[in-house]
Amino acid sequence: VVQQPGSFELPAYDSQANPLVEHALTQTWPMDPLGEAHRIKVERAAEEAKAQKPEWAKRLMQDLADKQELELAKSGSRFGDVGEKSTKDSNEIKVYKLNREIDALVNEARVLETNASLVKLPVRIPASRFKDFVKDPKAMAEKYRRPIPEKPYGATMTGTLFHTWVEQRYGLVANTEIVDSLDGLIEELDAESPEALEQLQANFDKSRWASMRAREVESEIQVTIEQNTFICKIDAVFDVPEGDKTLPGKTIEIVDWKTGEPPKTDEEIAERALQLALYKMAYSLRHNIPEQEIAVCLYYVGHDEVLRPEVLNIEQVKAKWREVLDSF
Repeated sequence: VVQQPGSFELPAYDSQANPLVEHALTQTWPMDPLGEAHRIKVERAAEEAKAQKPEWAKRLMQDLADKQELELAKSGSRFGDVGEKSTKDSNEIKVYKLNREIDALVNEARVLETNASLVKLPVRIPASRFKDFVKDPKAMAEKYRRPIPEKPYGATMTGTLFHTWVEQRYGLVANTEIVDSLDGLIEELDAESPEALEQLQANFDKSRWASMRAREVESEIQVTIEQNTFICKIDAVFDVPEGDKTLPGKTIEIVDWKTGEPPKTDEEIAERALQLALYKMAYSLRHNIPEQEIAVCLYYVGHDEVLRPEVLNIEQVKAKWREVLDSF
């Protein structure tokens, strides 16, 4: 049965716009490789890096820019007239542009060379390095810029074993991991000088600290000056007995065991005293003990020699480190 189709009317819509087009998702291509959120951080870091550029480099860049602008203004007045230019004038323009590019390249090379030589000090610095920074900041900067691993020497191995022996002698036994790691060290030391450690132990047994009870052994204290934190590993701390004739007026004594050679000159003694001053400062601030009540000394065990140099106070130590920072 065939039915005759009747008339058909399209339904009425409120809007003639395509809803798929109105709500379509769009994306810009190519996409930003950094991402919108990350780009903000990168650009901010780049601005901060530019702001930290040495002042002399900034002045050099500005002087070069001013020079180029001046030369460009002169060339504009010289060659800016409309009309035919001679071959000579055209060559001068080429030479000017070439010189400008050469100046820019040379300046860029200088800036890169300077930036390569800049050293950012680590936040954490061993206290034993304090004296090295004070003595020769440039040499220490070079070591941090191009660090070279150093092989432990026999004296270093002897010192490590002696410190461990003292720690155990005062009843603070090292954990198994440390003791196991010393096995190979002991074998190397025995092969070179088996009597070295025995001599150190014999000298220590004759010292004033042999019969004393340690307050702390191998104590680590961190002290911060400006943006740097110094790691102070103090060998031993003792309570000074009442009426002690060696250290009158002192309540605390910090001792740094040394297994090497004692200093020979006043300059060398002053350098060693810098590390003691840092120890004294760290212990005073950590335990809230007046620095005037703290005594510090170096005990060169192999020579049975006690060294008690004059040390800087807290404010003087801070000033010394600020001088180091100003040199970078």
